[in-house]
Amino acid sequence: MSGSPTPPPPDLLGWLLEAVSQTVREVVREEIASLRDEIVSSGGGSSSTERLMTVAEAAGYARVKEATIREWINEGKLPALQAGNRWRIRPGDLEAAMAPAGGTAVNLDAEADNIIRLGRKRRDGHG
Repeated sequence: MSGSPTPPPPDLLGWLLEAVSQTVREVVREEIASLRDEIVSSGGGSSSTERLMTVAEAAGYARVKEATIREWINEGKLPALQAGNRWRIRPGDLEAAMAPAGGTAVNLDAEADNIIRLGRKRRDGHG
């Protein structure tokens, strides 16, 4: 032994990054599943005090254009309430409209962004 430390393998950093990324993905999936279970057990997340979303808010949440939200409403895919010429959407109805038919595929990036956004709103006292 020469006394100097053995250098790490050249791919150690890549291996570590992949291991951390995999762990983060697993944690996010577990948190999403936990939140969904919580919503289902509480009656689907809808209540008489639930805040209704505007078309713009729904589009931002769903990461689609406002025209797409209006199209979903007109097609009957997204239930909405109309007051005059303005539409209001229940968050639970938007979630249901966004869910794939017969599947549980999840856009992890969008879900993580939404969780972070909700956490910030709660932290700042807006939610």
